[in-house]
Amino acid sequence: MATDLSLSPPIGIIAYSDFYDLPERRVWGDYWLKENLAGEFVKLGYPVDHSRP
Repeated sequence: MATDLSLSPPIGIIAYSDFYDLPERRVWGDYWLKENLAGEFVKLGYPVDHSRP
């Protein structure tokens, strides 16, 4: 039997990086992975927080 999660609190996504202030960030693959994942979570309706956890 499937569990009904409709009454569960919403999930929030934290997408933080220590390297936001460095100019080289856009050449790193992990930067783009984080940006793309965050964008997809937003499209699905999840709140994404880019501040320090």
